[in-house]
Amino acid sequence: MPVFSATFTLKYGSTNLSSITVYVFQDGKLITSGSTSSTGTVSFTLPTGNYSYKTTTNFTGDITASSEVTLDHKKFTLTVKDNANNPISSETIRVYEDGIEAVSSKSTNSTGVVEFYLKPSDKYAYKTSFNQAAFSLQNDLALTLTKNIVSIIAKYGNYPVADNFTLYPFGDKNTSLGTYYSSSNDGEINFNVAIGKYWLKNKLNIYTELDITNANQQFVLNYKKIRFISNETDPNILENIVVSNGSYSQDSKTTDGKGYADFYLLPGTYTYSHLGMSESFTVTNDTTINLTTQTITFNLKNPVTLTSYVNQPFKVGKDMNSLTSFTTNTSGTCQVKLKAGSYIFSDGISSYPFTVSTGGQTITPPLYDVTFNITQNLPNATLTYLYVSSINTGKEVLYTYTNGMKLCLLSGDYKFRCYGDGFSSNQSVPFQVSQNTTVQGLYSFQLNVTDNNNVAVSGQSYYIKQDGSVINASFTTNNQGSAIAYLPNGTYQLYNPKTQEETTFEINNQNKILDIQLPSEVTLLVKKDGQALTSGYVMIYNEQKTAVQSVQIANGIGKVRLQSGSSYYVMLSASGVASMQSKVTVSSSSITLDFISLQIKTEGKGIAFPYQTDENNLVYYLKQSSIRLAAVPMKGWSCTKWVINTTNINDDLVEYTLNEATIATAVFEQSVSSSIPQLKSSNNNLTIYPNPTETQINFSETLCGNAVIYNTEGRIMKQTYVYGNSVNVSDLTSGLYIIAIDTDYDTYKGNFIKK
Repeated sequence: MPVFSATFTLKYGSTNLSSITVYVFQDGKLITSGSTSSTGTVSFTLPTGNYSYKTTTNFTGDITASSEVTLDHKKFTLTVKDNANNPISSETIRVYEDGIEAVSSKSTNSTGVVEFYLKPSDKYAYKTSFNQAAFSLQNDLALTLTKNIVSIIAKYGNYPVADNFTLYPFGDKNTSLGTYYSSSNDGEINFNVAIGKYWLKNKLNIYTELDITNANQQFVLNYKKIRFISNETDPNILENIVVSNGSYSQDSKTTDGKGYADFYLLPGTYTYSHLGMSESFTVTNDTTINLTTQTITFNLKNPVTLTSYVNQPFKVGKDMNSLTSFTTNTSGTCQVKLKAGSYIFSDGISSYPFTVSTGGQTITPPLYDVTFNITQNLPNATLTYLYVSSINTGKEVLYTYTNGMKLCLLSGDYKFRCYGDGFSSNQSVPFQVSQNTTVQGLYSFQLNVTDNNNVAVSGQSYYIKQDGSVINASFTTNNQGSAIAYLPNGTYQLYNPKTQEETTFEINNQNKILDIQLPSEVTLLVKKDGQALTSGYVMIYNEQKTAVQSVQIANGIGKVRLQSGSSYYVMLSASGVASMQSKVTVSSSSITLDFISLQIKTEGKGIAFPYQTDENNLVYYLKQSSIRLAAVPMKGWSCTKWVINTTNINDDLVEYTLNEATIATAVFEQSVSSSIPQLKSSNNNLTIYPNPTETQINFSETLCGNAVIYNTEGRIMKQTYVYGNSVNVSDLTSGLYIIAIDTDYDTYKGNFIKK
């Protein structure tokens, strides 16, 4: 096998560079590698072929034949020292090119120096533990970095404070630059960083901004003393105090029999917890917080039956977001130690406010028995979960439902919602608690749907609405044509999303059955220019031209329920298709809809109707539709003929029956005047708003001249004089129109829709 030799010589000036590795690749695979000798050379014998190489000094290139490659390097020297000019050893330096690490990292030696031999490049960057920057290496480069000694003193008055600190870059609170500790014997910590801004965070998540501008800079953190005291006789009453700032940052203290607990805190907002109760406080100066508590007895009993609620869970706190759980004993009471102040008692859902002023108070909240017999009138219903919420607090609690289940609730206004087969989890039913109460309130609503032949209609979807809002959006008939929902008393609407029809019904203390008969199903056989429509929709409108429903078509077939003997308007809706409404009458179980394309074009200066289209935006009509083709020439032009497919018709107004895909071209010539009102030749298009409109159209500019409004068949529907920037069109019927305004200087044209 033929071979060739490749020799690499790596130099820095006249100095040979040894121990530098050269890698040889072929087709992305490493073939061989070797390190330079004391002479700075390394040789490879390779089979004939194409190869690439890369060195650990970031040189790359190709080799294809016997060659000697000499690679001249530049030297990058970095010296690291502290602000006392002492060398810093073992500082790791990484060098990158284009953001990719180009060489192995190196560490400074005992003199604080590290050297890199690299290929010349403008795209290098270095990174240390305290600094990073870009640099160019077209020539030798030597840099000196000073690692500043920064001092942090944590103190209260003259006394050191023990704390834990983490240092972060100013723009990144997620990347730690180091962790440091001060002690109660020495509150000073020192670290080396470059000049710049940083964040210093202590163990309680308080951030301090450090703006380091010079060497030997010192920052003093002045802590405040927060003393928690209690006038209770037990000196260890404060042994369980916890101060926190966020979920994962906290500090705890015990009194060791002193009767007080001291915390040294930086200014900020914190939360303390004691005896299961929590409260926030703000530190700006030294503060004493009195945690003297009173013993409060909670006596939970039913005010009607006087039955005690034994082993009853309840909660106490300052608000619904800071509640602590307790449980009554076998006599229905529970003693809780609380500071003087305002609190709420909660059953877990609602709240009852009370105030602690002196010890020995007994709190008896207004609690009642609430029995839920929601399925009492629904023997076949399956209710799985019950959600109960307070209208006052907005708090909602989930329960596993059993008929006859009983809850202990405070007096107040509530609502419940259900989850289970036939239940709408979106619908909330209100109820009030002011005495022992039984909640029933749900009745069955059964819908039975058949067609004209009394055949059950399955898969028919409806919405149940109340007061304009949908409370059940998945009300669909089963194989027996039935659907069941469970509803409280009230007035509802059954809404058919396909036909947009609504049927009103009422639930009034009894179960309700509603029978609906739908028209029989009609099959739509849909073609587009003689071929079955692969995918798309047919829009169906009633005789008032109000949309009834949209029917999906797949492989030329769609299914829809339409009243036999009734007439509807249909329109094709598919990608890249425009369509006009055409009238059909339902006389059998299937209707063939053959939509034929019509493309309107012009030659010369003029407007052609119905309206001009292009080959990518055809307009479709039902086959055998009668179309009026009209041409309106510009001033100085006349319409000489219509060319319909290959047939010439010498007229500017043509009544045409559409039986095949048609291209109709209105041909205008510049000579004889037309009997149809003419327009000046112009490319000025009007900006019309609002569009669609009901009463008036406005223009983007003020005009003065005669205006003519045409329908899509080219008929003149209105002539008026315009002086200003608007025209009243309230007298026009709904449809698409073209307006042309002839001024002394030009003609302006635009389209608008009258609603």
